Amino acid sequence: MPWSLTAHAAACGFSSDHEAELLHDPGRGPSRSSNGIQAVSKCLYESPLSREDELSKTLDEVNCLYWGGSLVGMAYTFVDEMLKTGKVSQDVVDLIPRLRVVRAVLAIPDGLDGSLNAIYLVEEKIHGRFIKYINNNSTVAADSLHGREVVIGLFLCFVQHVQYQLTNSMVVPSR
Repeated sequence: MPWSLTAHAAACGFSSDHEAELLHDPGRGPSRSSNGIQAVSKCLYESPLSREDELSKTLDEVNCLYWGGSLVGMAYTFVDEMLKTGKVSQDVVDLIPRLRVVRAVLAIPDGLDGSLNAIYLVEEKIHGRFIKYINNNSTVAADSLHGREVVIGLFLCFVQHVQYQLTNSMVVPSR
């Protein structure tokens, strides 16, 4: 791999977040991304899970983020098509927030002795405060939202509905 991960923490605990940086090693291969990407590394599980179970569950988390990004992209394709065809008034263009799912990768560092160490979920670092727009297992915006946050929350509720319809009722995002 042409990338190395520098995590600024020594121990893992359930879903513990640690400052990290992704560094590109040009001697190990090409990259289309810039060097020194700020990230957050998460070691999602610590004992009593076996390595196989830890890998399986962390892969599930990465896959959820991957599919979440695809589903958000699908919803925006739908919205953009409605705007382009005139089925929705152009007056709403400025109200539509442009959001995305954080980028993430699975990192399994090689040990010096050839063994595998901890398994990490490495996510892009979000700057600023975290805002929960929709509560888990809910189809309505959170009550704690104010101003532009309300617009984003309502838009995300709409996006859930679009995703549900476009996947023939197969997808119900809840987080």
